Formats: sequence, structure tokens, C-alpha cells
Amino acid sequence: MNSSATPDTEPSVAAARQDPDKQHPGKLNSNNIVELIADIFERRGAESYLGEQVTMSEHMLQCALLAENESAGDALIAAALLHDI
Repeated sequence: MNSSATPDTEPSVAAARQDPDKQHPGKLNSNNIVELIADIFERRGAESYLGEQVTMSEHMLQCALLAENESAGDALIAAALLHDI
């Protein structure tokens, strides 16, 4: 494990939480949030959702699709997709 990572944080997540200029490590912003979310999907997306018969990724996508089917706005669709993160 990378020395900059905490015990519960993988090196790729630690890297995603750093500003591009590395002045404020750990600060999430519009430059690194997508990378962090992608990393979470990669690491945890295939896990069972709370013991249910769907994966975390399937659950997240189902919620976003339900919001989209109800003509929700982009912000609510994103919130539905990411509500467990």
C-alpha cells in the first residue's frame, strides 16, 4: 500500500482525492470527483447490494433509470445514481 493511503483507502483513491496541483491533498473537486466515483464503481460495483440479488452497480443504475423514466432533472438522476456513495 502507498504511504499516502490510509488503511481503508487504496492508492488510486488517495490519488483521486488530490488536486492536480497537489497543493490540497484530500480535497475533492470537479477535477477529480469523476475519477473517484469510477474507482468506487470498479472496486465495489460487483458486490451484492445489502444481501439482495442485485449488485451495487445494478442497484445504482436501477435508481437512476427510475428517476429518468419519471422525467426527473439531471441533478435528481445523478443523486439517484450516487445516493449510496
